[in-house]
Amino acid sequence: TMRNLVILISWAIYLETSQAHGQECNPMWTGAGTERGYVLAVQRFHDGAADRLFVGGLSLTRYNAATHRVAHWDGHEWTSLSGPTGFVSSLGVFDLGAGPRLYAGGSSNVYRWDGSVFFPLFPGVSFGASAMAVFDQGNGSEFFFVRESGYVYRWDGVWLPAEIGRFTPANIVPNALAVFDDGSGPALYMGGWFSTVTWGGTNSIAAGGVARWNGAQWTSVGGGMTGPTAGFNVAGVERLIVWDDGGGAALYAAGAFEFADGNAASSFARWNGIEWLPVGAATARQREVAAMRVLDLGDGPALYIAGDFRDFAGIGAHNLAKWNGVTWSAVHDATTATGRPIYDLAVYPDAFGTNSLYLGGDFTGIGGFSAPFGIARLVCDCPDLNHDGVVDLSDLSGLLAEFGRTTYATFERGDVNSDGRVDIQDLANLLGRFGTACP
Repeated sequence: TMRNLVILISWAIYLETSQAHGQECNPMWTGAGTERGYVLAVQRFHDGAADRLFVGGLSLTRYNAATHRVAHWDGHEWTSLSGPTGFVSSLGVFDLGAGPRLYAGGSSNVYRWDGSVFFPLFPGVSFGASAMAVFDQGNGSEFFFVRESGYVYRWDGVWLPAEIGRFTPANIVPNALAVFDDGSGPALYMGGWFSTVTWGGTNSIAAGGVARWNGAQWTSVGGGMTGPTAGFNVAGVERLIVWDDGGGAALYAAGAFEFADGNAASSFARWNGIEWLPVGAATARQREVAAMRVLDLGDGPALYIAGDFRDFAGIGAHNLAKWNGVTWSAVHDATTATGRPIYDLAVYPDAFGTNSLYLGGDFTGIGGFSAPFGIARLVCDCPDLNHDGVVDLSDLSGLLAEFGRTTYATFERGDVNSDGRVDIQDLANLLGRFGTACP
C-alpha cells in the first residue's frame, strides 16, 4: 500500500541520517488550530495560571462550537470564553495597582478577565470601549477609555466613569490611546477620525485626528493629519504606540492619512515632541495602517505594522511590514497577503519555545497560505509532532495514523500546515524535514 511504501522510503531516509541535522528554522505561514472568524484584537497574557494568546472579534467560530466573541489559545487548543455579549474590538493588559490584568473593550461594555470568564466592569450600564489606556493625571493610575458614541471617559476603579471629552464627528470611533512624555510631562494621546474635541461644556479645540490630554485640558498635537486615503472621508489615526528605536522614545501614529504636519507620510508618522515626521522614505499614500506593535521574533525588537496597504515604502510589502529603526522590510513572504485588512498582531511561543508571529483580521490568505480563518501565524516549519526535538519515524507514524482526516472536528497534530486536513502536503513537509532537529 501507499502507507507501507512511504514507511519503507522513510526508513531508508532514517538509516541515512542516523544523526539529526543541525537545528533550523524555515519560517512558514500556517493557520492556528480550528479557530476562525472576523478577528479584531490579539493579545498575549499570563494570568498566573497559564501563558495564553487571547483573540477577540466580531464573530468567532469553531467546529461544533457556538459562535463566540473571545477565545484563548494555549499553543495546541482553542477554548471559547464567556462574558462579552457584543463584539470585542480591543484587548489590553493594564495595571491599576493590583498587578497586570487583561481587559477587553467591546460594543456593550468593558470586561476584565478573572481567570475563567470576562466579567463587565459596569453591569447594567452600556459603556463600550474601542480603545483603552492607564494614565496618572495626579491622582494615581486611572483607567481611560473611548466610547463608541463619541465620549472619552476616566474611571478611578470605584465610581462610574466620568466624561473628560467629546469628539466630533463621532460616526467613526477613535481606536487609539497612548501615554507619552514629549518633554513637557506625561500626557494621554488620543487618535481617531475626528476634527474637534470639546470638554467642560464650553472648551473646544481643532484637532486633525490626534489630541493630547494633560489631566486638565485637551490640546492639538502639531498640525495633525490631513489628506484622507481611498475609502475614507476624513484623515484619521487608528493606532498610537511609544517606541525607542535607539534615538530616543517617540510617539508613532498609524491610520489613514496622506500628510502629517504637512509632510508626506503614507499613513504612518512619528511625533518627536515638535512636529510629525514621516518614517523612512514616504511613498504613494496607503489606504490604511490598522495595527502596530513592537515585537521581537528573535532578531531584536522592531516595529511591525499591518492593515490594508500595497507596496509599503516601495519594498513590495502588502498588508504587513517591519521597521527596525533604520529601514523598512517585508515580513517573510507576506507580499501575497490578500483580502481585507490585518487588524492586530502579537508574538506567542510555539511548541518549541520559538517566538511566532500571530495575525488577526479578516484576510483570506498570506504568503501563499490560504487562510479563510482570520487567523494566521508565522512558525518554524518543523513537523516534530511529538515535540521530542527531532523529526523521525514516530512523527511519521503519527501523521499516517491521521492521514485523510479533516481537522475541523478535533485538533490533529498531523495537519502541519493548518489548512484543515491531513494530506499529501503535510506528508511532503514532514519527509522534507526528516531527520532534522527542531529549534
